[in-house]
Amino acid sequence: MVEGASVEAPGIPLSLRDSTEPSPISVGFNHVCGLLPEGEVRCWGSNDWGQLGDGTRDARENPERVSGERLFHRISSGQRRSCALSEGQAFCWGSNRFGGLGDGTGDDSGEPVPVAGGHSFAAISVGARHACGLDQGGRVFCWGMNRQGQLGDGTTEDRHRPTPVSAEASFTAVAAGLEHTCALGEDGATYCWGSNHLGQLGHGERSDMETAPVPVETDLAFSILSVGYNVSCALTDDGSAYCWGPNHTGALGDGTDELRTIPTAVDGGHAFRTISVGQLHVCGLDQDGGSHCWGLNSRGQLGDGTRTSRNTPTRVESEVSFDFLSVGGRQSCGVTVGGQVFCWGRDPNEPLGGEGETDRLEPAPVAEGVAFGVPAVP
Repeated sequence: MVEGASVEAPGIPLSLRDSTEPSPISVGFNHVCGLLPEGEVRCWGSNDWGQLGDGTRDARENPERVSGERLFHRISSGQRRSCALSEGQAFCWGSNRFGGLGDGTGDDSGEPVPVAGGHSFAAISVGARHACGLDQGGRVFCWGMNRQGQLGDGTTEDRHRPTPVSAEASFTAVAAGLEHTCALGEDGATYCWGSNHLGQLGHGERSDMETAPVPVETDLAFSILSVGYNVSCALTDDGSAYCWGPNHTGALGDGTDELRTIPTAVDGGHAFRTISVGQLHVCGLDQDGGSHCWGLNSRGQLGDGTRTSRNTPTRVESEVSFDFLSVGGRQSCGVTVGGQVFCWGRDPNEPLGGEGETDRLEPAPVAEGVAFGVPAVP
């Protein structure tokens, strides 16, 4: 989320990040991809749709380089696909159902293919079956499934190429989820669109859908935004966390199981540097490099040594301090200042149901000897 990792003396708070700052790692539904400082992308986990980008359909326990010589500077993983930016141009690989690769076809690809349209993106976010890019002028373009209006173009038509979001506002960040999308506006407001049957758009009501951006009902100005399957969360400038949407697993972190249709404060008074929303759990990175997670914990994705779900933030059991954090389906990962990756929760090669024998209930190192980091933008 910053270009290169910074080391600060113990006891000195690390600065709050914002949603424009990239992470060297992105956890998808059942796979993970990460950036090396020189721009190489490596992925691991399930590969049934080619989502690891190595030209095969073979699952990988260890990070495998994405095919080709192209170097990247941004990465985002979702369900069965990943996308990355190279000098602003977007490339995607994996499942192309509903047009999720954005290349104008419906063909799956186990190697990176260019997203159509010739756009120059500053950021990219991959959801379950759609993806969105933020261009240099503050415009958002989305592609893929649109059955719930998650592309924000005023229709419910799936798109195989990037289509502009119908909005007069300019944006500074975008986050794609299951069937909804949210973005931060340059005007200080937060906007969401797509499915709203669980209140995930945050405008105070439950409705079927919104096919164009609507403002979130709040007087708060958010600096960081993250969207999961149906849960949305954001941070204010002082690191206070707010979430909205369904809450039956405690994913909103407010100490209840009540659905919220407007941003609601996460319990505990924490000051987070950044926040990441997965399927039904959320993790926040503390000022001291530690982490707190809450929500569903059936596979150990909260990292507290148990499988007990939590409706308030619980400390991740680790002596390791993290500089970056990303969560996905039922797995969470952190990256240290030195670029070492630690993950906890469901092994991405294991089935989703049940209690996997290889689940990690506390952070465990991945790919020891490989240092991940964000490349400088060319």
